[in-house]
Amino acid sequence: MSAIRTFVHDESGVAITEYGLILAGVVIVMIPALSTTGTTLVQQFTTTIDLLIKVRE
Repeated sequence: MSAIRTFVHDESGVAITEYGLILAGVVIVMIPALSTTGTTLVQQFTTTIDLLIKVRE
């Protein structure tokens, strides 16, 4: 019975679980943000290159 009580009150793995959940939340937020940023950057570079080509002609 003492082993069960010790197991129930043992919180040594709680911190790592919390860090894992925080990391998962950050990743869930970062993926769409980076995807949108990447698309915007590609559009900006494409526009800049198109303008430079027009100026060169």
